[in-house]
Amino acid sequence: MSARDVARRYIEAVLFEDDEAEGVAAGKAAELGPEDRALFQELTHGTIREWLFLDWIIAKYAPKPPRSALRTVLNISSYQLLFLDRVPDYAIFSQAAAISSGLGVSEQELKFVHGVLKTIQRNKDKLLEMRESSLMRARQGMAPEGALEWAALNAASPLLDALTVVEEKGQKKQARVRAVKALAAMKERGHLVGYVLPGAVPKSAFASARSEVAPQAVVFENPARLGEDLRDGSVRIQGEASQWACRLAADWLNKRRGQGQLRVLEMATGKGGKLLGTLVALTEIWGGNRESVPPIEWVATDSSALQLAVLERDAVALVKKLWPQVKVQARSVDWRSPPSPETLGRDFDLVWLDAPCTGFGTLSKLPQIALTRGRAAYDEALKLGELQQTLCANGLAFMRAQPAGALLYTVCTLTRPETFDVVDFLKATHGRKPELVQALWPGSSPAPDAEGFFAALL
Repeated sequence: MSARDVARRYIEAVLFEDDEAEGVAAGKAAELGPEDRALFQELTHGTIREWLFLDWIIAKYAPKPPRSALRTVLNISSYQLLFLDRVPDYAIFSQAAAISSGLGVSEQELKFVHGVLKTIQRNKDKLLEMRESSLMRARQGMAPEGALEWAALNAASPLLDALTVVEEKGQKKQARVRAVKALAAMKERGHLVGYVLPGAVPKSAFASARSEVAPQAVVFENPARLGEDLRDGSVRIQGEASQWACRLAADWLNKRRGQGQLRVLEMATGKGGKLLGTLVALTEIWGGNRESVPPIEWVATDSSALQLAVLERDAVALVKKLWPQVKVQARSVDWRSPPSPETLGRDFDLVWLDAPCTGFGTLSKLPQIALTRGRAAYDEALKLGELQQTLCANGLAFMRAQPAGALLYTVCTLTRPETFDVVDFLKATHGRKPELVQALWPGSSPAPDAEGFFAALL
């Protein structure tokens, strides 16, 4: 079986969420030789990454919508024609015909595939120029209305590999695209970013990340040896962008030392990554002295009972052990219908909303977002932007008046409706005055290795 056919089977399994077929395709990929496996990874990475763009091209040039199996063949072949100059065009056409024939298509459908690919081949330069100009517009906040729908999505992508087939202890293991973990996703890059818990001595090799935005961040240079450290809890994996947000919260809280117990309301706590990351950042500010972290009442809320259970079992237990001056309350709250302010109090010093978002900044490790968000990516950003505005407004009711209190708003995406439009809404309707508004663009200063991320403190 050719690398192209294995890639087709893998991508289709991901599209239709067929775990069994996905496992079979991953096994076939593991049997490929080194050169074919490299081609398989390039085709799966690239085709998934550019899926919406390729879909748009096929819709533009195909006289009728292709059936599902041919759609994948066309997208993989189109990706090669546009982006893989080292692959001869005749080989791409030949393989497309061979794979299509293996699917039992008619002679007419074979001509259909050939005709669409020939049209794409003739228009290659024009299509690539259109893609680049649309991405540029998206980066400048000018996407949608007139720009292609995929532009806003792809503009936020660092375009890094995230789909791998890894080998461990002699067994082929698949890093499933729908649940790519940081360890698997970054094995080829040879390092992971995270932090060491105060007082812990990790066994894996590591060195300071020298991050401009998150001084507490650490680069683990030998991820293959991290398993034991992760199991015993001495290290945590957390991306540079997420640690940057934790550092922002830590810096803000540290400036208010000496004002008695500080109160923090976290509106979407998840499993406690932001809680622990902030306390580690505060500890780093004081040279590793945990006792210098100010007393904090941290109210961690979430609408998921499962998330709260994991929080209590893991993060809260660690906080009690390492930072006894920090008291954590876990509360079940759906912030679309918030409780009365009297139930939690109106005197929170910091309200932190890490909002539900399109997640387009995380495409490097979760490329399935490009498949699941659909063609109306910008419409989803608009809907989520409205929800984010509502959640921010609901959270403000629990906060002390500015400048005594502040709202930290963070999202792992870079679409305008979910970033600057939310800030503009808070300024216009609630009179908030931003202390900081900043985006991290993948590949650019001050955090070139970070994911796409946005934060506003106001």
